[in-house]
Amino acid sequence: MMALGGDGGILAVSHIVGKQYREMVHLYLAGEINASRKIHFKTLPLVQMLFIETNPVPVKEAMAMMGLPAGKVRLPLVPLKPENRETLRQALHQFGLLNR
Repeated sequence: MMALGGDGGILAVSHIVGKQYREMVHLYLAGEINASRKIHFKTLPLVQMLFIETNPVPVKEAMAMMGLPAGKVRLPLVPLKPENRETLRQALHQFGLLNR
C-alpha cells in the first residue's frame, strides 16, 4: 500500500514471509521500486493463499506446518478445511518453506 501513499502496513503474512516483506519495504523506501515490485509479485501467490479462509486461520495453520508457535484457533473461528489445508501445504512447499 505504500505505493498508494500509505506509511506501512499491518501484515499477518509477515509471520510467514517476514524477511521478504522486510526487504520489499526497505527497497521501496530506498527508491528501488522495481526491485520491491519483484518481491511483491513473487510472494503474491502465497499471500493470496494465506487468505483462502478467514484470517488468521490459514496463517496459524501455515505457521504450525512450518514448526512455528501459533496456537490453535478459538471460536468462533474453526480449523482450516482439509482440502484447503493440503492446498496451503503445497503452496508453502513450492515457496520453499516446507521440506516435506
